[in-house]
Amino acid sequence: MLPAWKAAAPSMAPSRRRMSAMALAASVAAAAAAMPAARKRSAAADGDGSSKAAMVAAARRGAVIGPPRAERRCQVVLASTGGWAEVAAVEKIFRRCSIESLRVPSGVNEQPIGHDEALRGAANRLEAARVARPGADYYIAIESCLLEVVVPPTVHLGLPTSSARTSAATAASTDTTAAGEAASSPLAVEDDGTRHYDTGWVLIERAGAVPIRAAAPSCAVEIPPDDVSTARERGFAKQTAGAVSAERAGLLDGKDPHNWLTAGRRSREALLGEAIAVALGQLERVGRTMPPPATQESQQSASTSASENTTTGRTRWFGGTG
Repeated sequence: MLPAWKAAAPSMAPSRRRMSAMALAASVAAAAAAMPAARKRSAAADGDGSSKAAMVAAARRGAVIGPPRAERRCQVVLASTGGWAEVAAVEKIFRRCSIESLRVPSGVNEQPIGHDEALRGAANRLEAARVARPGADYYIAIESCLLEVVVPPTVHLGLPTSSARTSAATAASTDTTAAGEAASSPLAVEDDGTRHYDTGWVLIERAGAVPIRAAAPSCAVEIPPDDVSTARERGFAKQTAGAVSAERAGLLDGKDPHNWLTAGRRSREALLGEAIAVALGQLERVGRTMPPPATQESQQSASTSASENTTTGRTRWFGGTG
């Protein structure tokens, strides 16, 4: 009788042969898989120069050979009363920029009178926006004002010329019947030519080592005299004449009676958009003509001359009357 280990030996031999065959097959498969990869690496190394040349040629033709770069959007801060017309006007001009609207105090009356007060209020808003949101590319401030002008005597809103009023008065002095008719006709209306117009000042500053500012007014729209008188009675410190016009016309937006005042031809958004475009164009023109950055020696000489000149300002100003 054979020992147990000798009896089990014949059954173990086939198992060992199967394991050896499997190991050999695995080695052959690994070698076969490695050969194409080696060929690919060799082909890539051989054609590396040609592929680069092809990419350069494709780029010259305008082909997109890679994912687009993440571009930084310019930052625009708008300082105003927060009206939707002001925000829409800025968005129309700065279409590719990120715009943030801030309601900051102007430091002037709710209804500024004249260009000087409006520009002072716009400058106050812009400075407050610079402090609240430092690091922006552009700062924009908008401030409207009421202008009082005297229009030379002429036909205006159904009123006759001064010469026609003089002729009517002369005829009325010689005929009592004509005098009664003149009293009830438009010829008897006295008109001293005083008119009131609403306009908006736009102040833009481009940030940089030396900030540059530009200003432009919007087209003025006449405000009815009764609305101006009502706003004056209520107090220009609290109410604007335009808001009174909007209230009388039943408009939802009290800051935009311009569309109604111009019979639907121009909204406040359109008027401000033109002023913003003009001010921005002035900045772009000045930016093209500005000298290159100064060297260290020229900066030292400039600082020396600036210390001797007491009128040197921090900001360059282009346009406006402020």
